[in-house]
Order: sequence, then structure tokens, then C-alpha cells
Amino acid sequence: MVPDHPEWATDPEKAKQILQDSGNLGFEVKFLWRTDNDTDVKAKDVLVKALTEAGFKPVPIATTEAKYTTERDDITNDVNLRSAGWGSDWPSGSSWIPPLLGTNKSKTSAGTNYEVFSEADVDAKIKQVQASPVDQQAEGWGNLEKEILTKYVPIIPRFYSGVAMAHGSKIQGFENDSNNGVPTWKNIWVSTQ
Repeated sequence: MVPDHPEWATDPEKAKQILQDSGNLGFEVKFLWRTDNDTDVKAKDVLVKALTEAGFKPVPIATTEAKYTTERDDITNDVNLRSAGWGSDWPSGSSWIPPLLGTNKSKTSAGTNYEVFSEADVDAKIKQVQASPVDQQAEGWGNLEKEILTKYVPIIPRFYSGVAMAHGSKIQGFENDSNNGVPTWKNIWVSTQ
């Protein structure tokens, strides 16, 4: 969430002015879209409209479901906006900050660093947090994440998803595992009352 920015609010005129002031009006945003996925076709149309209104030059690049992941991961192609989701393997910055925001040494594949983000200062801070005592790492990861997402802005959230799961009234401990979008199986129990 952008600080002091209301949810669902957009301001294409302000975006256009920022691009104009920075000499980037008409900046090309090149992204993949899957021709054989109806939802992706509709999303592409909405994205093209929104980017155009904001002063960008959208360049959708057609692909298919079968080729999407390979083409998204190929850092030698002309794509500069890659879409992906990430579910943390473990509730710690250590499980996602290094693979998503640490420099990837591959010359051809983005791996999970879809934005191909690379900053020596960030790499040094990742190593510093990893080497710190475990009880200080949560704060270190939080501080580093805030710095990366406010100073560099390598990731732009395009949407947030939600999960609706129905269950009976006697099922207790039923909560959403936000990493996986499934129930927290280890906490579920049946009430006899």
C-alpha cells in the first residue's frame, strides 16, 4: 500500500504529469499476455487502457499459457513488466527477500527475481541481516523491505487476491493460510457442542 494513498484510487493525470516532468512521457511498458486465457486477454485490455491514460506506451507481447513462464523468466527478451505471485515458504523475510530482491547471477533466467532487481547495497544488507542473531532478523527484514520498496520500488502490486472458504458451524480453528490460500489444517477441529 502506498502511504497516504486511498485504496482503489488512481490519478492518471498526475501520473502523466510525473512522466512529463521526468522526461519519460510515452515510456514503453512491455508485458506478456496469454492469448489462450480469457481472463488474461481482458486484463491486458484494461492494463493497456490504464497505462495509456497515465501517459505510458503499453506494448503487449502475445504468448500462450504453455510458453508464459519460460518467456517471463527469460531476461534476454524485451519484457520490462513481469507479473507473478509469491507465497512465502516460511513466515520470515529470509524465505522471500533474498530470492525475490537479491541479485540473480544468471545471464538468462530471472529465477524468482522477476523484476531483475540488482543493487549491491541491498545485497550487502541481505547478507548483514542473514548474519545477525535470529531474534533481530525479523526487524532487520522488515527494515530492509521498507527501504527497498520505498527507495527503489522494484515491485508494483497490480492486485490483491482474497479467499472465500465455507465451513460448517461445528468446524473450529478454521482460518485461511494466507501463504497458500487453503485452510490452516493443523488448527482445525470438530466441536461436539
